[in-house]
Amino acid sequence: MWQLHTERNIRSSTHLKINIYWLMILLSFHQFASADDIGDLQRLQNPLHKGGPQSYSAHANRPFGASEPAAKDPNKKVVDFSLILPRNKDIDTGYRIGVRDVLEIEVFQVEDLKHTARINSRGYISVPLLGSVKLEGLTVEDAEDFLTAAYAKDFLQNPHVSVFVKEYESQKYTVEGEVKEPGTFPLEGETTLLQALAKSKGFDKYADYENVVIFRTTPDQKAVGYLINIDQVRKGIVEDPFIVKGDIVVVPRSDDRELIERIAGTLRGFIGFGTIRPY
Repeated sequence: MWQLHTERNIRSSTHLKINIYWLMILLSFHQFASADDIGDLQRLQNPLHKGGPQSYSAHANRPFGASEPAAKDPNKKVVDFSLILPRNKDIDTGYRIGVRDVLEIEVFQVEDLKHTARINSRGYISVPLLGSVKLEGLTVEDAEDFLTAAYAKDFLQNPHVSVFVKEYESQKYTVEGEVKEPGTFPLEGETTLLQALAKSKGFDKYADYENVVIFRTTPDQKAVGYLINIDQVRKGIVEDPFIVKGDIVVVPRSDDRELIERIAGTLRGFIGFGTIRPY
C-alpha cells in the first residue's frame, strides 16, 4: 500500500514539474518577447490597449510581428482618438424634444386640455385647440413658453402650461463590453459616465477600468473616441464626463486580469498534487 502511495506521489510530482515547465515557458515568452511582438499581440487582442492605435483601421490586417506600416491618409481613419474630451461646462445637457418622444401637456385648471401624444416623424404633435404644432428641437421650458403664448394669443387668459416627457425615445446612449447588463438606455436629462455605467449594473469581472472609451459623433459627423480612466474619475483626479445623445460607451476586456486569474487558478490546482493522505 505504501509503495502504491509513493508511486502516485512520484507521478504527481512529475505532473507538477511538467506544468511548471510550461508555465515558465509562458512567462518567459511574455518577459523576453520583443516589444513589437507584445504590442502587436495586445493590439490584436484589444485595439484600445494603452499606446494603441489612433484609429481602428491603423493596424487592420497587419501580420503578427510586422514592422509599422507606412503612414496612411488621415481621412481614411475610422475613429479619431486625438481630440481632448470636452469639459462639462462646455456641453449643453438640456434635453431637447425629439421624434417619438411622448409628451404630456397640461393647462392649469383646464382639465379638458390635458393631453398625451407622441412627436411624429416630422417633429409635430397634436395639441387641443392649437392643432399640429412643431416642438422638435425645443427644450421642455421652450415648449412650455411656446404653448403658453399660443394659447394666450387666441384662446385663454394668462394660461399656465406644463410639459412633461413621459417616454424618452429620441435621445439614447449605449453601454457595451465588460458590464453586467449592456444595452441602450434613454438619456433622461443630465447624465454622467459613472451614472451611465451604474445603469448597466457596474463592471464585469475582467473589465479594464483604465481604458473605458466613449465613442461620439461630432456635429460635423466626425467619429471620435475618448479614453477614460475610471479610477481617476472616482478619485476626483479627472472630471466625470457628461454623456450626450448617441454616445457609445465601451468597456474593454482586461487580458492581464484574465491571465492573472488563469495562472492563479492553475497554481491553486498544483497545491493538492503533493498532499499525502493516509490509506
